[in-house]
Amino acid sequence: MSKRVLSASILILAASGLLTIHLLPDIIDTLELDKGSYKYGQEVADLPEDMMSRTSCPNCSVILISIDTLRADRLGCYGYHRDTSPNMDELAKDSMIFTNHYTVVTHTGPSHASMFTSKRPYEIGMPSNGYDMRENQTTIASVLNGYGYKTHGISATYALKRSKITQGFESFDTRERQVNGKRDRRASTVTNNGIEWLEGNRDGRFFLFLHYFDPHTPYMPPPEHDIFSSPAYKALNLIEWGKKKIWEPGSGWKHHTVECAQTWGARHHCNARYDGEVRYTDHEVGRLIDYARDTGMLEDTVFIITSDHGESLSEHGFYEHNGPCYEETIKIPLMIHSKGVGGRVGWLTDNMQMMPTIFELIGVPNDVTPIGSVLTKDAEKTVITENHGYFTYQYAGVRTLGTIIEGKRHPWEAKTVAGIRDGMKYMMIPREDSMEERAYDRGKDKLEEDDVFDSIGSANTVADIRGKTMNYRQEMLDHDHSLQLSDYQTIQRLRALGYIQ
Repeated sequence: MSKRVLSASILILAASGLLTIHLLPDIIDTLELDKGSYKYGQEVADLPEDMMSRTSCPNCSVILISIDTLRADRLGCYGYHRDTSPNMDELAKDSMIFTNHYTVVTHTGPSHASMFTSKRPYEIGMPSNGYDMRENQTTIASVLNGYGYKTHGISATYALKRSKITQGFESFDTRERQVNGKRDRRASTVTNNGIEWLEGNRDGRFFLFLHYFDPHTPYMPPPEHDIFSSPAYKALNLIEWGKKKIWEPGSGWKHHTVECAQTWGARHHCNARYDGEVRYTDHEVGRLIDYARDTGMLEDTVFIITSDHGESLSEHGFYEHNGPCYEETIKIPLMIHSKGVGGRVGWLTDNMQMMPTIFELIGVPNDVTPIGSVLTKDAEKTVITENHGYFTYQYAGVRTLGTIIEGKRHPWEAKTVAGIRDGMKYMMIPREDSMEERAYDRGKDKLEEDDVFDSIGSANTVADIRGKTMNYRQEMLDHDHSLQLSDYQTIQRLRALGYIQ
């Protein structure tokens, strides 16, 4: 396996893209992936815990960046071999990097809602996109408003504002209508609007949230950032390709054309175009970082970069983020740049910890949630995450991708639920008349290719996680499930994105 050095203190192990039949020079070393040499999420030169400082940044402003659909393993600072993230990698040298950070749900709306409130999706009425967060929630923005912070959000897509996830923000900037046939903004617009807002508000304390969307399908980076694709597949239209997906009962979304999913080359092309979108987003995030650095703002601002969920890029036979809770869809980056903060953290964390983490860093009392921040290790922590499994659902008039059991299940019953702890992962996957159980040894099998539930399902390491996961699922099913659909326009726009049909 090849290696390269990112900085004097961080050794990066070369990760791998997917094998292509063209064997282009930049991906020849990726042959090792399918031999199992690269382990997803492998720890990279972690610093010992006692070398980390958790000094807070009292009264500092906060910039929170969420890059939609960004996998942790596609950033250089997380070990990726392609040069997808030079700007974020540079910031990472002086930041705290969390290498085992997870989302609690793999859908944009519910994930951000949990991030803002420190509550589970079922507690706030959001089984998926297309539902509104319940009213009168305490959010990061609403608390900071009470401490005199200006609070502003900027999103590339309409979905957050229309789903009432932006409760507490004094103002929220998003596209309300189509412009030139497009519903979502590109990263350049998000950055431009962010800099413009900072120009008029940087003198006081503020909380600025920026939501980038470009790594989401259909993977169409600007030409100057589309540098990883094979010329042989440049003509492949990923929008048209995406329309060729069909749902296989018991298996999930599949692409059934020889020229697409059944060829290594097209799989490489999807990965390459996705990486190009990551590189483009990094360029635009880099402009914001440069602005903060040039104005001196970076020294007195907590600067956080994360994501809402990852993306399947043919792993386990899936694309996008609608399959079971595999690492590629649930493991996300978390980078915190702040005074006195640095090092790499390997303990388990999740995105419900965002609120207490921000409060701890800036010295605001946490009177909202018993959940602790990511800055302190919780040796007993079990991360519980959820996604739609092999079955999706029809409920209250909203049909999600691939409904095959229409009207038969409540949305929460169709959830795949996974628990992660102590190097093991346990998954509950609903089938039509039964529940499939799986377990993976995260230390030995980071690509999750060997289901060991039948052989060690009764072992203490699995039994404990299994119990917690089953309890969570029961709590989810027993909770008050009065749900509020988003308005018609929101549903139509979610349909245009492919989230619902």
